[in-house]
Amino acid sequence: MRLDLSQQWTIDLEDEIGRGGFARVVSAIGQDGTVAVAKLIPQVAGATRDMLAVSLPKSEHLVPILDVGQYENDWVLIMPRASHSLRDHLNDSGALPLLDALAILEQIAAGLTALQGNVVHRDLKPENILFLDGKWALADFGIARYVEATTALDTQKFSFTPPYAAPEQWKMERATPATDMYALGVISYEMCIGVRPFSGPKIEDFREQHLNARVEVPGLPKRLAGLITECLLKSDAARPSAANFEERIRRAGRESQSPGAFALAEAQRVVSEEKATRDRETAVRQSENERRGQLHESAKVLHELLVLEFAERVREEAPSAEVTIRDGELLIKLGLGTLRMGAVRSSFAQPWGPVGVDLDVISHAEIEVRQTRELNGCLGRSHSLYYCDFENPGEYAWHELAFMHTFGNESNFVPYAQTPGNESGMAISTVMTTSQLAWGFEHLSPSELDQFIDRWLGWFANAVQNKLRSPSSLPEGKTTYPRRGA
Repeated sequence: MRLDLSQQWTIDLEDEIGRGGFARVVSAIGQDGTVAVAKLIPQVAGATRDMLAVSLPKSEHLVPILDVGQYENDWVLIMPRASHSLRDHLNDSGALPLLDALAILEQIAAGLTALQGNVVHRDLKPENILFLDGKWALADFGIARYVEATTALDTQKFSFTPPYAAPEQWKMERATPATDMYALGVISYEMCIGVRPFSGPKIEDFREQHLNARVEVPGLPKRLAGLITECLLKSDAARPSAANFEERIRRAGRESQSPGAFALAEAQRVVSEEKATRDRETAVRQSENERRGQLHESAKVLHELLVLEFAERVREEAPSAEVTIRDGELLIKLGLGTLRMGAVRSSFAQPWGPVGVDLDVISHAEIEVRQTRELNGCLGRSHSLYYCDFENPGEYAWHELAFMHTFGNESNFVPYAQTPGNESGMAISTVMTTSQLAWGFEHLSPSELDQFIDRWLGWFANAVQNKLRSPSSLPEGKTTYPRRGA
């Protein structure tokens, strides 16, 4: 059968290459000799062809649409012919060798990064990831959006694929780039472990599992396990961006060589990953309070990872230390020193007052070391931990910061922590006030905590011997201030 579009295509309807829930794929060849496939998609009331023909940026990791047309009651998309899909590859291989999986995941993330957050796939899965011209590339953008626009009663089951659908899709909320990152987390798990994180099998089982079930990421390097865990967080704002994933996946298979990394046992990683799914979906519709509540649960999950790794590290390095974890708070005592990491608390939505700081702090905590006696006026030091969108609006992570007095030393804790509020808002606004930023904002990645832990254990070691002194100069290191509001 010949089809005249921007050029003439010969389509073989008998040579069916594949069939999905909403389309079938047949072979095609262009008048210029281009070897391609034709995807035939039923015309459905409520959806238009324009929804299918998504304009994509040029990238070797995105499968382009070569031509668009109509044949009888089907829309026709012409695309280059790939050799096989990631699903074919997984069916042949099962769980992939770690280096192979990391290389493929980096290419998938590169495809998502190329979209720059402007296009959402909505139905990312191994079937839509194709090996084309020696590269892995993403295909079928637009089909899920096309299906969502239809009015047929049975289209819901086709607009996403249950094993890969994010919590917000199950609640019929708007899909965002974070929705694709959740699917990438499921794909990452499947590639590295050999099974999906959620097994269903019924659609109602998948819904319950994606909304509420805990996830284990067993037997993988810590950085990789942490990255997959972040992708599978229930709150979309807590997941990493595609660019962040792409940058981190390059080193995700390597364990850190910093001191103490070898003390983190495999059992601890398994426990940390198991704990990382305690954020829960509590409502069908997401009001502002519900959004903050979800993010707060994600903050507690990631904070618990930090607490557990800290505790495990101390138990390995100092077995005689007294380590207590209670109600989300970590308390460590040894000799003359105490290290405390406070429990996570919710923050007010707009705590800053009139200073115009454009920073949304969802949750906060603090960490401090204290010694028994003051040494030259120093009893200890404390830092704040803010779960906030410091780097980019709407993208949340834990950050470490601390404060100092502008004129003289009015505290025996130098530097010191402050809860989010008018006073701390003045300090981080660059307005001259009685206090100012002394440390931070420093991003705390849940998969790369060694430097943070080692630094605090060093201060704690000094406090154990009552040798902790105030810093010789403040601020310490580079301080970076938040963006200002309009």
